[in-house]
Amino acid sequence: MLDDPDEAVSPDEDEDAATLADLDYPASQRPEFATGRAYQILDEVALRILEIRLALMVVTEEVSLRLDDFYPRLTALELLADQAVGAAGLLLLSAELDDAWGSQPSRPQAVYARHKAAVSRGAPRAFPPASSLWHFNTVLKAVGEPAIGPDFRARPQCPATIRDGSRQCSNGVLYLGGNAFASGCFSHATEAERDRYRQHQDDRTEANVEAGQLQHLALTGLGRKITRDWLRRRHEPGSLYQLINQPDGPFHPE
Repeated sequence: MLDDPDEAVSPDEDEDAATLADLDYPASQRPEFATGRAYQILDEVALRILEIRLALMVVTEEVSLRLDDFYPRLTALELLADQAVGAAGLLLLSAELDDAWGSQPSRPQAVYARHKAAVSRGAPRAFPPASSLWHFNTVLKAVGEPAIGPDFRARPQCPATIRDGSRQCSNGVLYLGGNAFASGCFSHATEAERDRYRQHQDDRTEANVEAGQLQHLALTGLGRKITRDWLRRRHEPGSLYQLINQPDGPFHPE
């Protein structure tokens, strides 16, 4: 179970963390761990990167700057942060890992690789909880699904034989939309079926454009909400902006 993010950290937990940091384990015995608190912090890091990307989508409505250079970097950071969340989830579950490749903590991708190697040797596979970013992308995909509708990727095999008659055609039959399939693949379908297939493909292209528009509207709507919240919190006591701009600065011993 994940730790409550609002629950105060007990002195015992602080002492345990300090003890782990101070112990000098041999490389082969060094413990690898994650707390529920660390898992949630990394999940928040991924969400903050997402917030930045969404805010940049809408700030261009108020400033004549081209900001598209941000997006590939932020997307890469989102992926890296989400990998860190998943890797922390594996450590939180005490998933079995193959031997480390060095004495330093593993990178997120290495944790995945080491767990995969352990599973290949017979260890049980661990399933970390889905990250908030995963849930976000799942919901975003669902926003466009009504426009796209279902599509069939698993299609029956074409019943026709190849030209020399030696074997059955290995292609799938054409999907025509509306849960209907052609009598064969593109080469073996009738001309009417090929026309219907082309029309279905055109309809799918239009639906994908509409789905993209729906997703863009959803993203910009969320981006506006995020920027409003940012500006509201900016002027609240205790915000980082307020702490940085107070006379004695933001750094105070706790």
